[in-house]
Amino acid sequence: MSLARCTNLRELIFKNGQAGVHKAIVTVTFDNADKDQSPTGYEHLSEIVIRREVHMNSRTKYYVCGQSVSNSQVSDLFHSVQLNISNPHFLIMQGRITKVLNMKPHDILAMIEEATGVSMYEVKKKSTQGMIEKKDQALKSIDSLISETILPKLDQLRKEHANLLDFQNLVGELEKLTKQKVAWQFTQCQKKADHASELTDKCDNKVKNFQLSIDQWETKQATIAERVSEIERHNDELTGGRIAELEQTLKDEEKVEIKESGKYEKLKDALNDENKKKKDIEKQLAKDSTIQEKKQSEYDNIRQDFNKFEAEFKTAEANLERAQKNYEAIAAGKALNEDGEAAASLADQLIKAEEEYNNSNTEMKISKAKLTNCKKELMEKKAEANKYKADFDRDNKNIAKLEDNVNAIKKRLEGIQYDDAQYNSLQEEKDTGIGRLKELQHQLNNEEASMRIQFECPPIPNFNPKCIKGPVCNLFTLKDMKYARAVEAAAGGNLYNIVVDTNDQCKQIVESKPKRRVNLIALNRIQGRHVDRGAVDAAKKLANDQSVIAIQDLIEFEPYLKPVMEYVFGDTILAPDVDKATKITYSRLRKKTVTLDGDVIMPGGDMSGGAVARGESFLVALTKLRSSIDEKAKLESRLHEIRQTIASMEGMRKKYLELEAEYKLHASELESVRNRLQLTSAHHKLSDQIKQLEKEIEELEAKLVELQEKSNKSSQRMKDLKTKLNNKEQSYKKELDAAEKALTVAKKDVDSKRKLIDQRKGKVESLGLEIEDLGKSCEQYRENIRRLEQLIEEKQKEVDQQSQIVDEAKERVAEISRKLKEQKSRLREHNDEINKLSKEKDKLTAQINEKKLEIKKVQHEVEQINSEANEAAQRVKAMLRKFDWIIEERHLFGKDNSDYPFERRDFKIEELNTRVQKLEATKNAMQKTVNQRANLLLSDKEKEAEQLSNKRSVIEQDRDKLIRYMEEVDRKKKDALYKAWRKINVDFESIFSTFLPNTHAKLDLVPGKDLLDGLEVKVAFGDVWKESLTELSGGQRSLVALSLILALLKYNPAPLYILDEVDAALDQNHTQNTGTMIKKHFNKSQFVIVSLKDDMFRNANVLFKTKFVDGKSTVTRYTHSSAK
Repeated sequence: MSLARCTNLRELIFKNGQAGVHKAIVTVTFDNADKDQSPTGYEHLSEIVIRREVHMNSRTKYYVCGQSVSNSQVSDLFHSVQLNISNPHFLIMQGRITKVLNMKPHDILAMIEEATGVSMYEVKKKSTQGMIEKKDQALKSIDSLISETILPKLDQLRKEHANLLDFQNLVGELEKLTKQKVAWQFTQCQKKADHASELTDKCDNKVKNFQLSIDQWETKQATIAERVSEIERHNDELTGGRIAELEQTLKDEEKVEIKESGKYEKLKDALNDENKKKKDIEKQLAKDSTIQEKKQSEYDNIRQDFNKFEAEFKTAEANLERAQKNYEAIAAGKALNEDGEAAASLADQLIKAEEEYNNSNTEMKISKAKLTNCKKELMEKKAEANKYKADFDRDNKNIAKLEDNVNAIKKRLEGIQYDDAQYNSLQEEKDTGIGRLKELQHQLNNEEASMRIQFECPPIPNFNPKCIKGPVCNLFTLKDMKYARAVEAAAGGNLYNIVVDTNDQCKQIVESKPKRRVNLIALNRIQGRHVDRGAVDAAKKLANDQSVIAIQDLIEFEPYLKPVMEYVFGDTILAPDVDKATKITYSRLRKKTVTLDGDVIMPGGDMSGGAVARGESFLVALTKLRSSIDEKAKLESRLHEIRQTIASMEGMRKKYLELEAEYKLHASELESVRNRLQLTSAHHKLSDQIKQLEKEIEELEAKLVELQEKSNKSSQRMKDLKTKLNNKEQSYKKELDAAEKALTVAKKDVDSKRKLIDQRKGKVESLGLEIEDLGKSCEQYRENIRRLEQLIEEKQKEVDQQSQIVDEAKERVAEISRKLKEQKSRLREHNDEINKLSKEKDKLTAQINEKKLEIKKVQHEVEQINSEANEAAQRVKAMLRKFDWIIEERHLFGKDNSDYPFERRDFKIEELNTRVQKLEATKNAMQKTVNQRANLLLSDKEKEAEQLSNKRSVIEQDRDKLIRYMEEVDRKKKDALYKAWRKINVDFESIFSTFLPNTHAKLDLVPGKDLLDGLEVKVAFGDVWKESLTELSGGQRSLVALSLILALLKYNPAPLYILDEVDAALDQNHTQNTGTMIKKHFNKSQFVIVSLKDDMFRNANVLFKTKFVDGKSTVTRYTHSSAK
């Protein structure tokens, strides 16, 4: 740029492009007639035209013979004909002459290298060395990659591959053993299915034989029964027909039972039908729900894609709107600001950018000043803090010791298995429990004393207190508290009777003379009245009220206490009010009746009650008492547990409290030392100030970075806006074209997105409607299920009620049968023949029952065989469907030489199952860690390693070739330099002696050094060689330098030389000699010489003179003759 005498290339354009000229052009034409001197590749051209264009944007274009080329191509073209643009030795400036003699030996050697052309090799050599360094770096990188990544990964993959092989072997063995196990199971199932018919035939024969025996025995039984009935009818006639009456009643009740059982079965079948409907609907609901879930999943995926496209469509619309606004703004003559919004004008934006730039710089200056002050203050504080550092470190060491002690105690404290919060919670719970226990005990004592239900038996030798069950009132519970007064009235004084196991134990208690008078009930002797279900049903009909019920049905008790409850309550009936109770009692039923209010109506005409009792019922109070007793028992159990837990924690608690006290003492001491240090330590205060300053410095530096970025951004914005202002018309057109193009692209994008939206919208809506229909169907199914559940619940209630009626009917039948049996048993006692026949009949019955039991066993066995056979057949079919290999390998099952040798004696299925389980466990464990792709990864990694190795070999070979080539060229370079040195020395001597006769000049080696270390200039006048060039005059020095330069140029002549006032320091004689010498020695080169001396003009072939004509610079060309 300095040679062109301008600061930037735009200055080369006429008036910086402001006068309508927008580029500068320079063209050089070379005569290429001498083909021996032609550049390589241009031999076919008679002349070579090189043009350079400089445009307004400082872009430069090069053309060679009209073809656009790069800068490097032009440089290589000039370099090939000894015109090195980078180091232009063909251009000799005025100042260069005097600089040559001041050069160091190595610089002179560089001039010779340039003249010989080896400097181009040096450039290539540096590039080659860079390539070698890159290859060395590549080799290091490859070696590092192989050693640090590839080899460890290969080792890992080889191990994983070995594990994979072990896993595959294990899987193969497991598959083999699993097939063997499946084959064994298949064979067993097939055998079981095949042998089922044979086993069932045997069982059928057994059943036939048993049935034949039963038929014979039943025939015999019928004969005996007929005889017994005949005798019993005769006896019944004697007893007044009681048995006949019971038999008739039994038949009636059996009819009722059959009728009610039929109703029960019908209701149960109806219930089963509804349940079946419900299951069918539930199956359909599950099926539709599954379809709905799949459709919903598909809909969600499609909807997600649709939403994505919709969002993209909205974005495209927003982009279109933005592009439209952008285009309208630019078309309206406005520009866009940095936010992409239309601004008033470029000038306004420039003003705003300049304001932002100035503000940022102002803030930067302020922040820098603050930062400088903070850094200065920070250094002062740090220096001051260093004075107190020793005292601070000593105090910190003391704190560190205290902290170690506290941490050690804390660690010991944490190591104790004790929870103080748990201990305190248990203590609190214990104290609360003890208080509650005392309160309950006091309450129980008062209530038991007032109720007088406790019985204390005096000490009796060899007497088991457990035989005393307690008062009757404690032996049952009410199903509902509303019946308390009725039950209490029905029992009367019997509620307080004490129940004992046997009458002997009652006798012992009476003989021991207890403190208070009690009535005792012996379980082994007591007899009561059973509930007459027929009478209860009749009472319900009579009172027309279903709430009429037997008193015994209102209580719950242990089964062994049934005789006691029958004795206490008998067949007493509960009626809701007095009128109904009276109606029931005085009917033909003649039953004792009580009301909910406790009124009692006796069949004999006695009645008690009338007024509603005030206060709480005895049984209600007793129930609350029992609840309190249960609460007391639970509380005592919990307190026992708490005491045991507290006792187990006491030892640890003692250790914990001792350590805790020690910890608190040391922690308090540590805290006081810290507080004292914080209050008194100057270092601590300075540390806080230093931290604050460091934080402020960090914030200021971050702010400066942010302000610098903002300033740079504003500066760049200013440059861009100035460029746009300078090229407003061109920029406007460019921006308008870009905005129009962006608008077109945005419209196309919107149209394509709209098509995608329309395509997917129909599918989304269709799926949505399907899902909606399925949802409605499922909701209808659910509604039907809810309706069926309600119907099922109602039918279940009906079934339960009917079941209760059936049970009651069965109980009545059983009761009448029992009474009939008792009546008949009384008759049998007086009839030996009946007894004999009955024994025989019972014996036959036992034999029949035994055979029937055996038949049932055989039938059950047949059912089991058939079930197992069916299951086995199903399993065989399932196995054939599941395992295709069974059909192909079925003929090998059980053979010794096959994979299925389970017919051998040493084969044990238990060992096989155990082995399979172990292998499956091992497989499951290995499956979590085995890399299933280890073999593929290993193969890929080995290929990668091989490729890297091959790549390394190629790089190493290329590197060695480059090194060998450099060594060979270095040798050739040295030979060329020696040859050039000798030739240049001859020309140097000749040219210098032409300038100054009887003088000598040469380039000599530096004493004790080699040619490659550099050369220095030596000059002699006569035979005396000068020690230093400083002894020469200025003109002589210039001639020495000019002679050396011309000698260098003559060694490898270039087609063109440019000399700029090289004769400025020469006198007239030397100037003339210079022109003569150039013409004589460089007759094949073209010289362009800038000179102001006529002695130089005389030797010129062509003269170009410049002068001002009418205020304009003009150039005139003269040939040698006209020049004269």
